[in-house]
Amino acid sequence: MNIASLQINNGSFKNGNQGGASVPGYFDPQNIDFANINAQFHNLRLDKRYFSAKLILSTKERSGLVVKSLKSDLKIDPQGMFSMILICARIIVL
Repeated sequence: MNIASLQINNGSFKNGNQGGASVPGYFDPQNIDFANINAQFHNLRLDKRYFSAKLILSTKERSGLVVKSLKSDLKIDPQGMFSMILICARIIVL
């Protein structure tokens, strides 16, 4: 399946201890909480064995981690996820 363009506006992603206490201002890999996810996927390809797309992403994590702009060629297959960063991610911790 091929999809020319897909956009996510103001999305969110949580994984981990739902209700577990985390220290404010510190990244907790056991309690990930991304909000304000804005993503654009171009030239998506879904195949039996892999997913690929060009990705432009911005988001904020509960800890204060801010991804202002990440651009990448993305490929996910049964062996894992591979991403070639085209333009250096501008990541700022507030």
